[in-house]
Amino acid sequence: MGKTGKQVTGVTAKREAVLSLPLYAYQKWKQPLTQGYWKAAKFLRQESFFSTNDLPYRTQLVPLAVVMAFLSDRWLEPKIHDKIARWFWCGILGELYGGAVETRMTLDIQELIDWIENGKEEPATVRDANFQPARLGTLRSRTSSLPTQRCACEGWGKGKGKRVRNLKPFPLPLIPRGGPTFPLTQ
Repeated sequence: MGKTGKQVTGVTAKREAVLSLPLYAYQKWKQPLTQGYWKAAKFLRQESFFSTNDLPYRTQLVPLAVVMAFLSDRWLEPKIHDKIARWFWCGILGELYGGAVETRMTLDIQELIDWIENGKEEPATVRDANFQPARLGTLRSRTSSLPTQRCACEGWGKGKGKRVRNLKPFPLPLIPRGGPTFPLTQ
């Protein structure tokens, strides 16, 4: 179950809160978060995203970068990398970053770190992911919520939709379509 009531800490990703950060907080987190975005770019390249134009949900970059900043190079450890990849693809395939996402972003940061660091339950994005295979036939653009990249899901659940379990990407190259690309090195 997700956190409720007094269990939820006062964390927000709203523009007003970010803009009202005191200078010392900005200075403290500027470098680690910049490094988090570089690590997120490297992760996305590993997941075969070569251009920002191919990301269906750019808002998912924020929690990804924060988690990468927190983990530093530990994100490269196979078990940690697998958890981050599972969370990332569940967010995409479950179409969970398509609307108002401030609450999802803040909870994902906390829950993903707890899942990685303390072995606590999966983040809500992983638990709530509901993949609708019929949606693949209705996509109209390459940035639709279900990308035309690489993914394979195993261990489907029951019901109208299919739960995303044991998400395992497989290597099919994505051809860059122009636009900004993620750097190979910093």
